Amino acid sequence: MKCELQLERSSRTYASGEEIKGSLIVENAPNGVHYNSLSLVLEGYIKGQVSMKSVGALDEILPQVPPIIICRQTQIAAERGIFSSSKTGFPFSIRVVAQEGQSLLETYTGVYISIQYEIKASFNVTEGKNKISTPVPIKVMIHVPGLGIIEGMSRSPQVQPFTITPTSVANPSRLISLPEFRIEGELSSNLFELDKEFSGWIVIVEATKPIKSIDLQLIRIESIFSGDTGFKEPTEVQSLQVADGDVRKGAKIPLYMLFPRQFTCPSTFYKKFKIEFEINLSILFIDGYQLTKNFPIYLIR
Repeated sequence: MKCELQLERSSRTYASGEEIKGSLIVENAPNGVHYNSLSLVLEGYIKGQVSMKSVGALDEILPQVPPIIICRQTQIAAERGIFSSSKTGFPFSIRVVAQEGQSLLETYTGVYISIQYEIKASFNVTEGKNKISTPVPIKVMIHVPGLGIIEGMSRSPQVQPFTITPTSVANPSRLISLPEFRIEGELSSNLFELDKEFSGWIVIVEATKPIKSIDLQLIRIESIFSGDTGFKEPTEVQSLQVADGDVRKGAKIPLYMLFPRQFTCPSTFYKKFKIEFEINLSILFIDGYQLTKNFPIYLIR
């Protein structure tokens, strides 16, 4: 005998407060076999995870930050019964709500922090010779409307103009070795909804040396704290080339990026960790000099 979990929603994506509906399907079950205590559990948890890049830095912190259960909902799909056909389905419905004393966070897979939700099933078969393999847990993606908004923050876009010159990106002692340039641009906001795009534009007003490429990077910054110790590390989520070669002076170059599911989430400030995001605008000159302009952003749902 074997069994598997099936969900009604193919996307496996749910908002907080919604019900996750599906069935536990048991196949090749002999007639007359008794079962009992058929239950399903939705569990959401936060855990820190070690990357080979920073094992030493995290060795002292992670043992002090055990996994945190933020959601655990159980449904009894069947108390007891007898299999009467070769394929039997047990429907279930579990609501996405937080564990008492906790708050729901969005599904997220980072380098050092992971927030996951999964549905597990378990039950017993009374006849010892007839065993049912435990179905593989199903991971679901949870969205939490309103998450990422800080008290007093407006959801209305606030245009962010900027200008980049040698004096804005370098120490005075380095100015003599830098090319002359002036770059102007604008971000549509510093606050972005995850299901909408990041957007903006830049213009190369002046550059005494040719430009080789212009790239847009989405950076995550994960921080983990324990007592007086802490760990903070920026890592790249994705990078897009927005221009190749020496672009025409005065041409408006659009900046556009979609936020990837699973690897981004609303900006999160939790008890022992933070997840923040920023955009890097990277301009590489033909002689190898690279300048990077950093823009902290807030992601919200």
